[in-house]
Amino acid sequence: MAEESGHHGGADTEFSWLIDPLDGTNNYALGVPMFGVCLTVCSQGAPDLAGATVSWVQDCCVDYDGPFRKESCELLERHAKRMIRTWSPSIGWGLLARGEIAALVAYRNEPWDLFGGLLIAQEAGAVSFVTDHCVVIGHAETVAHLTGMLSIDRRSVTPVEEISI
Repeated sequence: MAEESGHHGGADTEFSWLIDPLDGTNNYALGVPMFGVCLTVCSQGAPDLAGATVSWVQDCCVDYDGPFRKESCELLERHAKRMIRTWSPSIGWGLLARGEIAALVAYRNEPWDLFGGLLIAQEAGAVSFVTDHCVVIGHAETVAHLTGMLSIDRRSVTPVEEISI
């Protein structure tokens, strides 16, 4: 699967390639010499978190030293290929819906930063886990890995169709 040209070849192969021929396109466009080619080989279509770019979005009132925020960001920075923080939830939702990131973690977001993007991402095929304080949404394998790693209590998961604005 290539970023610019989509899926090629059969789905029943043991190995597949993920290709980004110009990783860091924005840096390239700005003249910043930090870009390259990204190639990932996947066994049966399942790259681990080490190959994933994950966006973290949070409400502006979240306590920087709060235990969940602090531990989660540290784990993402340590285990994901890259954790990005755009400080603009709409950017994160757009990146997720376009398939440019593997997952998005939204922590204590306000409804106007959450529900429209959640709907767009789900319509684009993303899978989500929603708790009373956190949404983890993206590729199914990445979401499963993240919810386990971030110790998100699955008992507190609220089905998306039960969320009201």
